[in-house]
Amino acid sequence: MSISGFSYIKNDSGSLRLTLWNSQYVLPDSGIINSTANAGFAQLLNGFYVWNKQDSAGLLSISLVPVKWNYIVVNDYLKNDFVNDAKIGLYYDIFPGQSKNSTIKTVNGTPLFYMKEKRSGISIGDNIYSIICKMTGSLLILLFVHLCAIYLSVKRRFLTAFIFLASTIIFLRILSYLLPIPFNLRQLELFDPTIYSSNFILRSLGDLLINAVLFVWIVIFVRTQLHQKNIRFTLTTNYQRWILLVTTSVIIVAATLVGGTVIRSLIADSQISFNVINFFSLNFYSVIGLVILCCIAIGYYFLCQTMVFLLKPHFPKIFPVLYLAVCITGLLALTLGFGSLIGSFAIYTLIWLMCFLFLLNTDYLDLLASRIVSSKMVFWIFFFSVSITSIIISENNRKELRNRNHYAEILATKVDPASQPILNSMLTNFRLDFLAGNFERLK
Repeated sequence: MSISGFSYIKNDSGSLRLTLWNSQYVLPDSGIINSTANAGFAQLLNGFYVWNKQDSAGLLSISLVPVKWNYIVVNDYLKNDFVNDAKIGLYYDIFPGQSKNSTIKTVNGTPLFYMKEKRSGISIGDNIYSIICKMTGSLLILLFVHLCAIYLSVKRRFLTAFIFLASTIIFLRILSYLLPIPFNLRQLELFDPTIYSSNFILRSLGDLLINAVLFVWIVIFVRTQLHQKNIRFTLTTNYQRWILLVTTSVIIVAATLVGGTVIRSLIADSQISFNVINFFSLNFYSVIGLVILCCIAIGYYFLCQTMVFLLKPHFPKIFPVLYLAVCITGLLALTLGFGSLIGSFAIYTLIWLMCFLFLLNTDYLDLLASRIVSSKMVFWIFFFSVSITSIIISENNRKELRNRNHYAEILATKVDPASQPILNSMLTNFRLDFLAGNFERLK
């Protein structure tokens, strides 16, 4: 905290002349200089200050202690935050005067200002040790759920284990949306909606990371158990076979559209940089974003591979049948407006899906669960990397065009000094004492 000091010398006529100062950002106003009190609270041009003054031997000394900044123009460098802790502004606001419960006073008991809670039900932030313990406990609970699912798969049936695992994870995840379980996640910067927020489910980057990891967990569990136990569907009628085909095509198309929407939203609706060419623009959130993209790609690939694995024994020539079913389902989904994919991106996504299914049904490029072939794995890594990179480049170009249009509108507004937004901005930052003194002129 920086304290600003000012010294005034009184001349023979009684007027004050500023002789010494250690700050060029603020000056005491006439209300502070002419006040009969020795301490108080004031709103100056750039923020709220607690002031203290001493007058002796013709020398007036005033000190200003900043409490909260209040700039007219706010940007990345000038923010209207509390000086000691910027997070206080998320929960409290500051007002001159006094209240019953939250008045800040001087050592002599003089009221300075009071803090007003912005919203009720605010939980106190946990310390780092509490967060580590709660996260460790949560991971142990999830490990216990996973081991229980494996036990049910061995002792009972795979379907019972899958229902238990999926229902437990979904229940706990919904509970975490409604209650602060295992703790209030919003106190972590990773769960700040200003960094990324799309909807209620994907309300922050941390929520998206958790959902992506849980999705990969369930898909890998299903895939591993199916191959280890060599599970196959026993279908006796053509009606059952066609139901399996329709279900497979719906799941694949839904996963493709949802995955494309999430990847596009992660780039378009966030403040995260994925510009790897500009290395210094990358940060911690860029790394988390890349981890999320990897989880989505891995989970999507294993999900499609598992569905094709279950479908192959019942259709000798699976590719033409699956290709036609997915085409019809995809076009029907686009016609009905499923998801938020619209325009050319939706068509490109469907074309990409056709190419992916063609490559997936190529025996040479298939990956078995029992072994990972390095050459095939490199191909699929390359394939998904190129696909995601194309989306990143396209959305970055769109975002840059939107930013240029926004800056052009700002410059066009600033050209006219009498424009309505500028006048509103000026009037918004006038202090109440000024407006009261000029009421007759402004009415």
